[in-house]
Amino acid sequence: MQMQTPSHLLHLLHILLNGPQAVKQTLATDGQDSTAIQITRFLRWRPAKQYDMVCVNLTGVDLISIVDGCHGGKCKARSILDVEPRRCDIGLEFPSLYLDSETFCMLRNLIVLEQQNANTLQHRVTAYCTLMSQLASTAEDVQLLSQRRVADHLMVHADCAKHFTDLCSGVIFDIDDLTLNYLRDECVTLDKRYRSPPFKWTAWMRREYFRNPCVAVGSVIAIIITAFAVLQAVYTVLKLKGKVK
Repeated sequence: MQMQTPSHLLHLLHILLNGPQAVKQTLATDGQDSTAIQITRFLRWRPAKQYDMVCVNLTGVDLISIVDGCHGGKCKARSILDVEPRRCDIGLEFPSLYLDSETFCMLRNLIVLEQQNANTLQHRVTAYCTLMSQLASTAEDVQLLSQRRVADHLMVHADCAKHFTDLCSGVIFDIDDLTLNYLRDECVTLDKRYRSPPFKWTAWMRREYFRNPCVAVGSVIAIIITAFAVLQAVYTVLKLKGKVK
């Protein structure tokens, strides 16, 4: 399929951000039966701090580093919209978003462009902005995302969080519609991780006892000693009953 002919500068920016791979994805989803889409009630992204509490890894990667480090620079073109699942663990890899005074205005204009051309344009920018606005809803969330290089900025964290929160204000967007939200599967996966009691317990153990190497080593040694003590007690009981020599 040929690239669309841009009608103005904002449309050209939208085409460049989406890339040709997004056109293929839209064509693939357009043929799906809407009744086959699984509906999840109250599906939404959670704040970054909540994901961090269950050890969901949100990491930012510089786009230039991706291109330079992939097969001698011969890597597929990526934009800030190309959020992908991490290969090694549960989480998402974000092309780093560099924020300044004009970034939010640009994203807002792109959202309006998609909203006004719902039948002809994809909603990838809207889906991405919905993700970011819900991830970075507080100053603590923005601080965490800055530390992980997901969003780089020189603003006050609270002001940046307000800009993110207002980004999708008044926007009508069904996050549970796979034909609109290209990140829906990732949202479902992370939500299952957040709701899972075993993952919550494991994350709590790692956060409380395994961040300090000395405490971690001590805990492992204590578990080993306890296991040997239980084994010795069982062996002693069996020996007294004459079942072992």
